[in-house]
Amino acid sequence: MWPGEDPIGKRVGIYDCCVTVVGVVPDVRYRGVDDPVLSSEFDDGVQMYLPGTGPALLIRTTVEPTTLIDAVRAIVLDLAGEAVVDFTTLDRRQKVSLARPRFYAVLVGLFAAVAATLALVGLYGVIAYSVGRRTREIGLRMALGAERNDVRAMVLRQGMTPVAAGIVAGAAGALALGRLLAGLLYGMDPADPIVIGLLAAAMVLVSLGATYLPARRASNVALMDALRHE
Repeated sequence: MWPGEDPIGKRVGIYDCCVTVVGVVPDVRYRGVDDPVLSSEFDDGVQMYLPGTGPALLIRTTVEPTTLIDAVRAIVLDLAGEAVVDFTTLDRRQKVSLARPRFYAVLVGLFAAVAATLALVGLYGVIAYSVGRRTREIGLRMALGAERNDVRAMVLRQGMTPVAAGIVAGAAGALALGRLLAGLLYGMDPADPIVIGLLAAAMVLVSLGATYLPARRASNVALMDALRHE
């Protein structure tokens, strides 16, 4: 309301009353951590009491809060007579407000784990099959004088090239599509470099194994058996 100015001491009209600003507080989310921040104000309950509302006490203690319920209830009833006294703890309210984001996080995490597992299994199967189909080619190369280690290095290089391209494309897609999940994952970065890095490393290791093991097995096959391989 007063950009660039000190609001303390300013006067503002609220509920047909003109009140003085005595302090400024940070943004507050009332119903949940994923709710948008709304404009709000704190009023003096004595000076601006609204029918149908009641005071709220926020008590800070160094002991277990639930052990003070009886004592606080007795004090409130002694001061206010008949009153509705409802107790809860901030930890409980926080758990309730985080229940939905936590559920979404767990659900998305489970789907992501299943998708990652299927991707790794499928990646291993496709690469291992494609390398295994090259047994005859490997035999011909070795028959023409190629060294066993050179053949293995060639197969690794050719097998890992599309994998590297896929990891780069997948990381770019994760960074772009992860923004769509930002609203469901409060306090979490959908483009977490650690998660993306670990998954990329897992794919590299799986691809290396799927490429090297069949290539090693094919290069160790007897030359005539390799030439007869279909």
